[in-house]
Amino acid sequence: MLSNSPLISIGITCFNSSKTLKRSIESALNQNWENKEIIIVDDFSSDESLQIIELFLEKYTFIKLIKHAQNKGYPAALNSIVKNAKGEYISIFDSDDSSELDRIRKQYLRLANFQKAFSTEKIICYSNRRVLKEKQSPHIAYAIGRKPIEPFGNEVADLIFGIKLPEKKLCWGLFGSCTMFIKKTNYYNLGGFDENLRRGSEIDFAIKAAFDNFFFISVNSPLVTQYKNEANYKSQKKVLHYSRMLLEKYKYYLKEKRSYFAAIFLNLMRNYSTRNNNLLSILFYFLAIIYLPNKRKIERLKNSNLYKKLFN
Repeated sequence: MLSNSPLISIGITCFNSSKTLKRSIESALNQNWENKEIIIVDDFSSDESLQIIELFLEKYTFIKLIKHAQNKGYPAALNSIVKNAKGEYISIFDSDDSSELDRIRKQYLRLANFQKAFSTEKIICYSNRRVLKEKQSPHIAYAIGRKPIEPFGNEVADLIFGIKLPEKKLCWGLFGSCTMFIKKTNYYNLGGFDENLRRGSEIDFAIKAAFDNFFFISVNSPLVTQYKNEANYKSQKKVLHYSRMLLEKYKYYLKEKRSYFAAIFLNLMRNYSTRNNNLLSILFYFLAIIYLPNKRKIERLKNSNLYKKLFN
């Protein structure tokens, strides 16, 4: 254990998670970081989640339960965690995932060492995660900034919007609130999670951080095991709705970049690609290219599979 180790708040959001909640809470309890508290927010569950939480409350004084009187959604539950947290750092655990016992320790050291090396506190730390999906082989989802050079600033926002191709020298990868580790003051400085965005609030949070010149770093190890099944696949209509809301929120920025309509078509392309509708995804991809500024139009065309097949 590190000397003078700070208090770290582990946050778990819960909504009808009775089948997986015990595993998540136990992975938080088993962390080899002694100076910790666990905050569980129940977002108006109607299953046996509360009974499971109460069994843990009887045994551990450092577990706190926050109950929502109505279902407010995932970003609101995350905000409740931070509002009630006493820790200097916040670590988010999902109710259907489990974390390695040294997750907190590794993320804290990664963040602290990066902070010292680059003389900045504007950092969000993630980790790789092991993904277990029904009827598929396990795989590793690799996180952003898991090795040098770690991305920061508007470059990250442009990549999220899809309006600029990633710089190859930078280490790109996934975000993901289920692996997030952040200093509490930074959470407040960024204004928390947008409760209007029930889907994609963690992406919005990353965009706000990018605009504030945050670094995005990760531990290059699968510290979280993410369990996926048919029941927790997201409705693509809802995903499309909230991703469009996100684009409207940053319309001013996209218009400054002359990429607003390109971002809309790229969003549609990603949506139909997820649905395995290749015809529409290709159509929207080329419509997006038409609306990109000339320099980025050429970059996109040269990096398209069609161009490579024809000219390489």
